[in-house]
Amino acid sequence: MIELWILMAIALTLSWIHEHAYIGSKNKAISNHKISLVFIIMLLFLGGYLGLRVRGNDTRTYIIAYEQMSGFPQFWSTFDPSLSKDPGFNLVNAALKTLGVTTQSWLMIYALTTVGLYLHFFRKYKNDLVLNIYLFICIGLYGFVGAAIKQSLATAICLCALPLAEEKKWIRYILLVFLGSTFHMYALVYLAVPFLTFKPWTKKTVFLIVGTIVIAFSLQNLFGVIAEITSNTGEGYTVGELSGEGVNIFRILVSNVPMLLAFFFHKQLFEDSTRRENMMFNLSMINGCIMFIGLFGTANYFARLANYFVAAQAITLPWLIDKLNAKNRKFLKVTMVLCYLGYYYYSINIVYGLYSNRFERITIMEYLQQLF
Repeated sequence: MIELWILMAIALTLSWIHEHAYIGSKNKAISNHKISLVFIIMLLFLGGYLGLRVRGNDTRTYIIAYEQMSGFPQFWSTFDPSLSKDPGFNLVNAALKTLGVTTQSWLMIYALTTVGLYLHFFRKYKNDLVLNIYLFICIGLYGFVGAAIKQSLATAICLCALPLAEEKKWIRYILLVFLGSTFHMYALVYLAVPFLTFKPWTKKTVFLIVGTIVIAFSLQNLFGVIAEITSNTGEGYTVGELSGEGVNIFRILVSNVPMLLAFFFHKQLFEDSTRRENMMFNLSMINGCIMFIGLFGTANYFARLANYFVAAQAITLPWLIDKLNAKNRKFLKVTMVLCYLGYYYYSINIVYGLYSNRFERITIMEYLQQLF
């Protein structure tokens, strides 16, 4: 779909401008204004494009649910916090409904908010913003924002909470994770982050890899337990659903690229690694481990669970490459760009078939006519 390639080109160009805004400027305040303006423009392009959609993946399901729900005060007659699934999501929707927000504007608000939080995360943790945004798009995380409204927003909230974990401000961190969980319960997996700041490729890493392999080959015996857990969280996966078609092997390989790269160069990469770098790599490794487990279960469940951590890959991979010597760095960077470009083409044209048959949007002029 030509629109996606144009959108990528615009995003990467804006990322480059964002990174070079200070160059040639003696006034830091003016440069900061330039950076903020570029950020807003990038947000409007990436978030706005998704906000214009009317069909694609679960979009129709979300639209129908929003159109059928009530605003305040009628909402309270059917709302039970102890039974309601994703109470934060429902409360925000009821508030927007009360304010008279149209369905299209509702989609736009969520798209801009979620993409904005992701971009804020990448600005905070960037090592090469152009490559960070490039991977954000190519590994499918940007498209996921338009497919899974609740989970993508919950993930973005948790990602923006990571600086608090890095600074060991645990109470504020946990509160933000709980906030994310009110939009999608599985966000609670981020409560494991305090245990993921250890230096990679120590005994803990080996234990994690061995544990992943054991779980993967024992998965058939664990489906009943997992089904019970998902039922209690409101997702309600059955044993049959969990034992469906596994994650595509290509996706598993892509998800484990940082771990494979670190395996061959771990002495060079982690000798002086920081707490931030350790945390990002371990989150990326968790993503790869969950994807591997998904080879033996259903892609719908395990791939979605792994998506909570895939953003770490967009940070970790450029960082790993930058820490290598110049000869390896140049070769690996070019290889990474080409391989992920191929993966992106494969994803939107083969895995998802004809993308245009799954995604429909209105034009910006049609949206403005709806508003005014």
